[in-house]
Amino acid sequence: SSSAASDVYKRQIYTLHYTAQPTDGKDVKAAERCSLWVDLLTGEPVPFEEMIQDLSVAGLVYIGETHSIKRHHEVQEQIVRALSNPDRKILLGLEQMEAFYQEQLDRYNKKEIEFDTLAKETGWGKRWSNYRDYREVMEAVREGGGHAVALNARLETVRAVARDGTAALKEDDPDLPAMVLYPDEPYAALLRKRMNVHGFVDRPALLENMVTAQMVRDEAMAQNLSRYMVKEEYRNHITVVLAGSGHVSFGMGIPDRLRKRMPAIKDRVVLISDSGDLRLSTHQRAIARDSGITREDLKAVGRPVARRNSARPFPRDFAKSGSFFGPMTSRATTSININSGIPMPNIPSPNPRKN
Repeated sequence: SSSAASDVYKRQIYTLHYTAQPTDGKDVKAAERCSLWVDLLTGEPVPFEEMIQDLSVAGLVYIGETHSIKRHHEVQEQIVRALSNPDRKILLGLEQMEAFYQEQLDRYNKKEIEFDTLAKETGWGKRWSNYRDYREVMEAVREGGGHAVALNARLETVRAVARDGTAALKEDDPDLPAMVLYPDEPYAALLRKRMNVHGFVDRPALLENMVTAQMVRDEAMAQNLSRYMVKEEYRNHITVVLAGSGHVSFGMGIPDRLRKRMPAIKDRVVLISDSGDLRLSTHQRAIARDSGITREDLKAVGRPVARRNSARPFPRDFAKSGSFFGPMTSRATTSININSGIPMPNIPSPNPRKN
């Protein structure tokens, strides 16, 4: 019921807003821009210290990111350092590394190898292009005596599902947990809209396969995370999950699936605004199109997008967007979804668009 959903997401979501970048092409450093944390359930700004206290009480924090924005990773490190203390260490869940690399990651956790060696041994640069952006937050966790966990499904499996659907899944695949793909129709409906940003999606079957691939990622990450959270050695840890905003916004994706496994869990979702900082590559611009997401589509979800929202106050095109959470122009919508953690099959680079 709607009332039950409201109860589930009470005290859940924050967002950090930053003022938008100027339109003259000159980037302004994050420290020089106005910013504030907003509790999206009350609509009120909150001090950083108050938010950290609430996150500590919850014990499970999802930080949604746009992978390629450096500022998002700086905020992640800030939150992790604020949460970490001698009495409660951090269990860090990483979408950005596939679970079958946990052996190498454990060697890093134990300080047997350093970050660069970890990246080399896992071929991380070929599997997650901006892996270097996670160095500081991982170092912060390790310095505090915490533990990092690789959550994601194998990249090749996800791409195969995005291309061929569930026929690509094998019951005896050692890299996937025993998964149940819940219907999650509100989530699937939103994913269909988000994935329409990809210009190569030209068939309904391909769109459905990509939705399924996203759910495969979510299910794998939720199960891998739960296996650690129930261990006695991590019971008193604060769990922080770093994932693309598409996997955690509205409390759907990973949070919903983890809650099915751990119904009593208390969690929070933290999102960080793009605020004009997203830069698309030539290839990304060439394959992008307007996703067509409207405010009505977002209202239909029936949940707040996050509990604490980290962003810089409001975008320059706020008047056009009519949205407290950020711009909904076609350019901004395209930018948000092209880097939100949605799986993409191998697609050859198209010829650049002509103006």
